[in-house]
Amino acid sequence: MYLNNDVSQKIYNPSTDVGSLTDMTYKSIDIDYLKNQNLTLDLGDITDISIKNNYYKTVIFNLWSDLKTFNLDKYWNKQTLLNIISSNSKSNENIEELEKLRQFYLKYRKTIGLD
Repeated sequence: MYLNNDVSQKIYNPSTDVGSLTDMTYKSIDIDYLKNQNLTLDLGDITDISIKNNYYKTVIFNLWSDLKTFNLDKYWNKQTLLNIISSNSKSNENIEELEKLRQFYLKYRKTIGLD
């Protein structure tokens, strides 16, 4: 392809399907691509929402390993975190977890993920 000077636009502009980004040799991923709100993960004919969410979670946690390092995998469901911070007693019981969340925030507060 490259020897024949047959270089397509697709190589330099990755698609919005995150699953297609397996060969990153010539892909150009910039900040605008990462801020794209229309990124998708094509799962074919799967219609079960829980299965889709498990795939999304797997991809996200494999791409960003610090999410697991700081125990954010426990708070995939936002309601779980809200339950902990809504009462003083639950907050005191989970103070180590909240400290890890604080450390995660301090580490990544200036990145696009927390923009």
